[in-house]
Amino acid sequence: MQNSKVAILVDGGFYVQMFKKNNKNSMPKRNDVEKLISGIMKEVQNRSGNNCLDILFRTFYYDCKPFSKIISDLNGDDIDYSKSPIYLSQTAYLNNIKHIDQFALRLGELSFSGWKLNSFKPQKQKPQVDFRQKGVDMKIGLDMAWMAGKKTVDKISYRRF
Repeated sequence: MQNSKVAILVDGGFYVQMFKKNNKNSMPKRNDVEKLISGIMKEVQNRSGNNCLDILFRTFYYDCKPFSKIISDLNGDDIDYSKSPIYLSQTAYLNNIKHIDQFALRLGELSFSGWKLNSFKPQKQKPQVDFRQKGVDMKIGLDMAWMAGKKTVDKISYRRF
């Protein structure tokens, strides 16, 4: 039987969005991520069949650091995002999952891009903050290219939910 090293790449931003959508807006926990990794490994093994033993090399989890700066809203009032519930829960989540075995947390940046309105009813709603990810897609592409070029792994499973 042949051994095969597997790298799992997870787009964490989309994973969290889909998890929240399917779980009454609650944040995933460490054991949810561990179940995700286990499920992906089972799927890879099922596709490989009995002639190959797939071994997890590492899970690469890509996300952004939560936004922590102070910005002014359209009325000139300062908003400190480092004290927001979203910042606190996202920081706790990332700090918790980075301790999973064979796990690499790869973080990009979240930048403030301005304010946006829903184009269908702009007069009936408050402006929403427009954040943009920076560096996440680049890290995914570079990691894939590096692993393929160096033949570090035999298989790559990429998940963008």
